[in-house]
Amino acid sequence: MPTDIAALIPSNPWLIGLVIVLVVVRYVGQIVSEVSETGAKIFGPLGKRWRERAERERAREAADIVDLKRQVDALEPRVKALTEKVALYEGYLEYDATWHRDDSLYGISQGWVRRPPQHRSLYEFTRDRERDLGQQN
Repeated sequence: MPTDIAALIPSNPWLIGLVIVLVVVRYVGQIVSEVSETGAKIFGPLGKRWRERAERERAREAADIVDLKRQVDALEPRVKALTEKVALYEGYLEYDATWHRDDSLYGISQGWVRRPPQHRSLYEFTRDRERDLGQQN
């Protein structure tokens, strides 16, 4: 079968032009039908079908937008609360670091000899925290 079609093309080059014209008419007809009621009438039942499909798609997109807006509205208070919590933690960490620095400087000025506490890496801290949380549950 494909060899039969390939044999038709050299003897009938207008077939390629016809296919191109049909593709362009379909593309333009679909766009015109989706945009204009009159354009849909020009293309008859096919134009009506294209127009109805476009209207269904617009309705589906509108419903998706409403759903996304609802989701964003539902997340907004949580995001605000988390933002405030992070700001609180950042403020405390800055205060705590300053306090420890000042305490160390005061201790040095008083001649205190203190052994620093053992420092844990982030990995160790995370591992210990997960273990502690697991024991609480």
